[in-house]
Amino acid sequence: MKTINSSEFDAEVIQSGKVVLDFYSTECPPCEALASKFEDLSLLYGKDIKFLKIFRQDRRKIDRGSEKDRYHP
Repeated sequence: MKTINSSEFDAEVIQSGKVVLDFYSTECPPCEALASKFEDLSLLYGKDIKFLKIFRQDRRKIDRGSEKDRYHP
């Protein structure tokens, strides 16, 4: 699984086809438990679906950047 950062989000997620994005944290036991599941799924379905992960705290930069794009008057 490829790890991306907020600057890659648009190109890797928004402008891509089917994507599974794991928001992970190193201090999150459930995140760590799911990591191996996502790895296994990426091996099974990686030809049809892009599997990516992004550090959870990096999500805040995405939220700030995409808020204006989500709410067009």
